[in-house]
Amino acid sequence: MENKIALALLTAYLGLSSGCDLIKEFTGEKPIIEKSKTNAPQQLPVEKAAKPKVDNVEEKLRNIVLSYASDPQFSGSGFLSKITGTSIKLELYDLDKERIYLSVPSTKYNAETLNKLAKDQNQVSFARNSDGSYQGTSLKLEGLILNRPGNYFFAMPAENLRIDKKARLNINLGGINYNPSLQELSDLLSNKKVYGGSLFFNSSPKVSANHGAYVAKKGEPSLTRLISKLIERNDNIGRRAQKLLDFVTGNMKYNYGEANGDVEVLKRPNEVLMTRGSDCSGLVILYASLLEQAGIDYKIIYSNTLGHVTVAVEGNYENTNGLTFNFGKNYSIAETTVKGFIIGQTSVKPTIELKDITYFQKPGNNSFIYDGRTGNTIDFL
Repeated sequence: MENKIALALLTAYLGLSSGCDLIKEFTGEKPIIEKSKTNAPQQLPVEKAAKPKVDNVEEKLRNIVLSYASDPQFSGSGFLSKITGTSIKLELYDLDKERIYLSVPSTKYNAETLNKLAKDQNQVSFARNSDGSYQGTSLKLEGLILNRPGNYFFAMPAENLRIDKKARLNINLGGINYNPSLQELSDLLSNKKVYGGSLFFNSSPKVSANHGAYVAKKGEPSLTRLISKLIERNDNIGRRAQKLLDFVTGNMKYNYGEANGDVEVLKRPNEVLMTRGSDCSGLVILYASLLEQAGIDYKIIYSNTLGHVTVAVEGNYENTNGLTFNFGKNYSIAETTVKGFIIGQTSVKPTIELKDITYFQKPGNNSFIYDGRTGNTIDFL
């Protein structure tokens, strides 16, 4: 169905299929279905709800929520909990059955919890223990078993998940709040607010990932609000570029798992912020996206010899570190993986020399990637 967003669409794993780490024990045994009031979770009294009218906006936002909640590598932990204001955890999103399986600590559950989560509480099914109780070491539901004492385990149709269209994430990053709305996340995930284009380019004898495809366009609302808290109107270009770099290097962690994986993983800027880190690829995409909002010219620098990607920013900086290059005008390396990096001053090892710049790119609509030696454009795939 066109309205389903499979996990693989969250980002470009570039060869790696995504999957749910939340694996449960599958059995052929059917769960106990007889009614019991033993330790039953509290529910508000409800009447059978009339079949609701289809709200296409709500449906779209629900798919966004479930897609991100299904893959914490790109949304961070507790995404569904942050969106719903509950302590709920998504255990499994079964796309084939269009059902979601959820858990919540019994101590964090009250009668209002379901009211926040479910449009129709009659469609919610709770798991039971072997003695018929709703808590225990082995809760069984629809062929699944949850082994987590102290939790309720329940399921419902995905379309029954209640979505607050005005909900926002609130992520504190060093005292700075990043607060994208669901619609803003939707626009980013659907690539409406990133430059997009081909994900690969021909860097013979191999294929490389086009990082510029995931850089946010100028005017992306959530990032525009973020940089307004980071820079001041009277800051010059150099000061703005440094403040944005300080934010990235000071608040984002370098993800060695992504860096040492067998395949390239690209994240959108919001996904780097939501997970509070990435490898050089994600950090470059985030920093470039912030520079876009601030109107600062820059180049993405690809180095095959160093196996690295970085950013060079426009401006007249000190060149005590030898990391200033001329692409028609001066650009200085702003290294996103080094905490406290000062543009024009901080040295890095191994250093980046002109011969190490294999390709360079200024992301944009229908932008090109250029060969660092010849200046010729490189073919996208």
